[in-house]
Amino acid sequence: MAWLLNKCMNLKLEYIDPLEIQGKGGKSAHTLYQCKDEEQRVQYSLISNRSNSGFLIPEYPQTDFILKIEEAEEAEFLALKSEIRGMNQVLLVHDIDPVKLKSGVNLVF
Repeated sequence: MAWLLNKCMNLKLEYIDPLEIQGKGGKSAHTLYQCKDEEQRVQYSLISNRSNSGFLIPEYPQTDFILKIEEAEEAEFLALKSEIRGMNQVLLVHDIDPVKLKSGVNLVF
């Protein structure tokens, strides 16, 4: 997914050490890619929702990846969602409100 976003959206997502989460079932490690658009001042984080030990966001077990976008203007955010929806390899794009999730704290890093 990181390769696809880098290619189609001209991002420069780079592998970072896995994001480790302590849950009820123990620790889980989730693949993490990040980049920052200095010009737009937007931070992108692509996180795998699945790991061998469980889900980052258990409320969405069908979701493979979560793209966390920080500091984006509303118009830019909507354009990004539209661009991702247009990718043939992407089946579904939806918003996740971390405030409404029990596991929303897992997205704070």
